[in-house]
Amino acid sequence: PRHAAALEGSVRVLEALDQHEAGIAALERWAGAASDGPTRGERLLRAARWELRVGGREASAERHLRAALAADTGLAPAWIALVALLLDTGRLDDAVSWADRSAVHVGDPVSLGAIAHLQGRAHEQRGDRAEAACAFGIAAECDPSCGEAALAQARLLRGFGEWRQAGEALATFAERYTGDDAFALAEVHEQLGRLRAGPLEDVDGAVLCYRRAVELAPEAWAPPRPTAWPPAIRRTG
Repeated sequence: PRHAAALEGSVRVLEALDQHEAGIAALERWAGAASDGPTRGERLLRAARWELRVGGREASAERHLRAALAADTGLAPAWIALVALLLDTGRLDDAVSWADRSAVHVGDPVSLGAIAHLQGRAHEQRGDRAEAACAFGIAAECDPSCGEAALAQARLLRGFGEWRQAGEALATFAERYTGDDAFALAEVHEQLGRLRAGPLEDVDGAVLCYRRAVELAPEAWAPPRPTAWPPAIRRTG
């Protein structure tokens, strides 16, 4: 116990001083002294996050994340961090593979949504647009606050000519939205309005969508131009 306490104290001091080399080494030793897998995993995740903040230590961060998951397969933040790291370093196949593996171990819907969103980005970067649309849809369903995933799914569905499916996905997401970002929800309504004003030929529904978008984010609404389709919401600040 004294040894563990001393290691913890060293980590706190080195973190406060932002001495990352010595601090990460201390975290490794502290993780090695852990009495159980979940504790070990949390400490290794802490080391990996520090390395990712510092930058230039991606290989070591990946090693720590893999070790954290070996210690605790249910450590959702480590799954998210690892898939994000693989995506950011261009290892798209690995990102998709590890995202698939996470589904067996992660039970939290919001964490599953975050992983599915990353997987969707990896699929899209690989050119697998159908798989990307599916992953984005899962992300939006698991995390009803992730407007970015819902918009990405709708964008891909529009590209396939699946206008009605895109509209239904946006409408369902808007009904289930649990976030607090008014602009994000306004953008969903605006994109749904565009679909209804265009290929879905539902002018009354489009007006309701635009009206709701204005109510949510009046400062972002661009006044309509007489000769154009209803404009996209824009940030003006």
